[in-house]
Amino acid sequence: MPETLQPSSGLDHGRQSAATVFDTSGSSKQNKCRVLLGCEKQLYRFLSVIFNDGPAGDGSLYVTLDRVSRKRWDPATEVPLPGEDLTSYPAVPKLKLSYHATGRIHLDGFSGGREVRRYGEPTFGISQSLLLFTVSIPGPEVLDPFKETNGATDFVVRPFEIGQGRRSIDISISPDRDEIIQSSLLVVRYAGWFRIAVSASANNPPPQPGAERAVITMVPNQSLFPRQVLDRHQAVGFFHKKITGSRGQVFYWNPNKKEFRVIFAVPMRIPPRLEVVPEDPGLHVKIELITESEARFFVVGPGGRLSSPPRLARIIADAEL
Repeated sequence: MPETLQPSSGLDHGRQSAATVFDTSGSSKQNKCRVLLGCEKQLYRFLSVIFNDGPAGDGSLYVTLDRVSRKRWDPATEVPLPGEDLTSYPAVPKLKLSYHATGRIHLDGFSGGREVRRYGEPTFGISQSLLLFTVSIPGPEVLDPFKETNGATDFVVRPFEIGQGRRSIDISISPDRDEIIQSSLLVVRYAGWFRIAVSASANNPPPQPGAERAVITMVPNQSLFPRQVLDRHQAVGFFHKKITGSRGQVFYWNPNKKEFRVIFAVPMRIPPRLEVVPEDPGLHVKIELITESEARFFVVGPGGRLSSPPRLARIIADAEL
């Protein structure tokens, strides 16, 4: 669950979040928070953070530079600027970082339209701090105004003062330990997993001519590793074993989808043949998905798909040729 830590007087936040409890219904995208920038009485959109850590999730982290559209607002009147004035307030880049349980990191929409790929530790095994990207902002007024009501997981950081000029902000992932707090403006904690730190940066690049009012995104040149450290099927197994504390097979029932999900104890060599036998001979099983690492299936009776989990006599996964 996300939790906000308060390392400095430059931080405030919305209502303290109540515990987010995930059950096997999944919808792990509920585990979402937003980081807003505040200046005087105005709030601006900055980051959206989602960690897919529920039973229906895959351990992926998504950090997006939040924006409403490519429209620009006049910060004095909050009226959309006409087309000829757009050059004064260039559109916020559409930057989205996805950090997967395999350790693979994608940055889509990076400055210049390039896709960037980096490799770090798996999201379930973060042991050292890693800079994900840096955002250089000439002033909060170039961001999209936040016009909603603060929610339980909307956290506000105030790195700007009136007339201060361009500032850069580092977004880092760190292990779930306390020593990273003091140097950060804001820390969002996913207990037992990692922390996302929002920190002031000394990296203030000189903007290109004509881009003095632009939001500039930067990413480190080097990866933590030269290649991906786990394949997808290994990562699925390790991730769900951490969620459940299991050393073997992981078994879920999803009441929303009315289906079973089985994560194999170890990845199979090939997608196996799956045999599932209910105790009730009047029921039969339909396989929805079968891969080297998991299977999903539902059970059908005379009235159709069952809405509660029936007792199963046996499950056999056979990957022999």
